[in-house]
Amino acid sequence: MTKSIRAKTAVVLVLSMAAVALSASSVGAEIPTPGGQSENVDGYLRFGVGLGLNNGQLEGVGPEIGNIKGVSVEGAAGLTFDDRVRWDVVSLAVNLPDEVVRVGALAEHVEGTRLDMTTGIAFGDFSPDRKLHPYLSVGLGLSRYTESGYVDWGFAWNAGAGLEYQLTDTLSVGPRYTFRQGLFVYEGLDATLNTHEFTLSVRWGSTR
Repeated sequence: MTKSIRAKTAVVLVLSMAAVALSASSVGAEIPTPGGQSENVDGYLRFGVGLGLNNGQLEGVGPEIGNIKGVSVEGAAGLTFDDRVRWDVVSLAVNLPDEVVRVGALAEHVEGTRLDMTTGIAFGDFSPDRKLHPYLSVGLGLSRYTESGYVDWGFAWNAGAGLEYQLTDTLSVGPRYTFRQGLFVYEGLDATLNTHEFTLSVRWGSTR
């Protein structure tokens, strides 16, 4: 896949993510609690860009190949339920490694694109009374890998941690680390693709 096509793919995916996220960020519904009171559910939009370090393993074919650098773009549209829990209703992450290196008899230098589409939960301190919001996250979904006309779908999961600094009532920024793993089947062999993602994220939405 050429760089121009990869760039266009990333732009389309980011714009689609932003449209969905902006729709979710307008949510301000109330849900009933066991005590009979109502609790606000607030929407948010998150966007981040940074570095992805990739490594992979093809079952029975040579050693693991790692530390392949690439650009990572990630974002989510989600809901905040209380001061401790956020739900990334839809999360998209695009990773564009500089090279994807096959090993053994399949060794070649090519460019690939990985897209993860997941949903996930973040647990942290999201109190509006604090400026710093540390959190842990976990997610599940699908991963799509493309390379020189080859397309494969697999299972994806991720886990990470981050820290947000509250700039205003509706805007926060901070570093985020996410470990992403995609599980595929390549020509009958089990393949694993890992990405260590380091991004600077901006979140727009309620402080809660």
